Amino acid sequence: MIDEVAATALATELLGRANDDPEMPWQLLEFPEGWLIRENLPGRGGVAKVIERSSGAIKYFPGRIAPVRIMEEYESVADTAREVSATTTQE
Repeated sequence: MIDEVAATALATELLGRANDDPEMPWQLLEFPEGWLIRENLPGRGGVAKVIERSSGAIKYFPGRIAPVRIMEEYESVADTAREVSATTTQE
């Protein structure tokens, strides 16, 4: 099981920038199964990224799955995600 400090470290490695980056900041939104990485990027849609609390696994969800649904119905949408490593380049 990982904590928020470890999740922040994983997200920083994955995104290649700190959460307070002046051009592309991000934050972690905590929910029971983990943390959703909320990037403050222009535009809409795109891949939602989650760090699972139980394993530290990083999951990419397709744009058709709304972030609010991921946070509220994680177990029912988890099989739509693909697992990546923190060294995976952003798509």
